[in-house]
Amino acid sequence: MFGTRYGLNRYDGYDFQVYTFTSGDDPLNDNYVRGLYEDRLGNLWISTYSDLVRRDGETGEFTHFKHDPLDSHSLEEGLITSIGEDPQGFYGLGQPRF
Repeated sequence: MFGTRYGLNRYDGYDFQVYTFTSGDDPLNDNYVRGLYEDRLGNLWISTYSDLVRRDGETGEFTHFKHDPLDSHSLEEGLITSIGEDPQGFYGLGQPRF
């Protein structure tokens, strides 16, 4: 899989499948993919300008992690630019520096 400004693209060696905000299955809340990371469990983490999305490596289901204005500890929209994991399995989220 790879991300572009126009969605998440999957190529199986023969055909492309494009996941977008407008594709009807709502896997993304924003087509502009800023970062991708596959964790040790095979889950794909996708950062967009709107949210953070996890695609389950076994089921293919998408889970959204969004900004909650009522929670000061929730994710900020559009600020996640990179995703990583340390040897203990803890995740880190990168944010732009201004």
